[in-house]
Amino acid sequence: MRVTPEGLILVDDKFPEQAAEVLKQVKVVSPLPVKYMLNSHHHSDHAGGNATVRRTLGIDIIGHQNIRENFLRLKQPGEPSITFTDRAAVYLGGVEVQAYWFGRGHTNGDTIIYFPDLKTIHAGDLIIDAMPVIDYPGGGSALEFIPTIDKILTLDFDTVILGHGRTLRKDDVRAYRERFQVMNDRMRELIRQGVKKDDLKTLDQARARLKLAELGWDNSVSTTTWFSGIAGYYDELAASIGR
Repeated sequence: MRVTPEGLILVDDKFPEQAAEVLKQVKVVSPLPVKYMLNSHHHSDHAGGNATVRRTLGIDIIGHQNIRENFLRLKQPGEPSITFTDRAAVYLGGVEVQAYWFGRGHTNGDTIIYFPDLKTIHAGDLIIDAMPVIDYPGGGSALEFIPTIDKILTLDFDTVILGHGRTLRKDDVRAYRERFQVMNDRMRELIRQGVKKDDLKTLDQARARLKLAELGWDNSVSTTTWFSGIAGYYDELAASIGR
């Protein structure tokens, strides 16, 4: 949340059943009205409270066009009513907040919210303090994730607010990107060596084959969720080398 002299700018609103509590906690921080709500992506743990926020506050919700399309595809209430393609900005009380879509990654609608005067970004689930998760049904891509992170790194920021986990610094994002690249390279090499999808049927097999412990991702809070997309991950990396 960003407080300005003329009102508040919020990023995401959590699960539907948590939205009322989110708005209650907002009032603890500031009595000023919420003027803008920005979505980082469509997942319910981030944007599931949109319908409650819209009904309670009567405000429009801003999100990338793919976020809206994912809401509609899933018949999820609270789809953004104002959309953009690559970049948007809101201005309130002398504060500018920018929203960037740099490409596919966790989903196909991930948005970076940038607070330029604070040199701070809200990364949604593109950067988390755990193993990256690729939502293939939601349009995610492990391969396109890397150039998306590269574009994030072109922004002038020091601090990263995550959708999950502790606050990070820019160097942490660089390290995250490098670990991700190593994992992708390892998966490609396994496929070239003839490892089949059936050889990665269990999480323990994936941990061992990809040496996730070396990356610090063997038992992160999102490792199990990542593994639920292992078939899509294998297929995407196999297609990239013509297998």
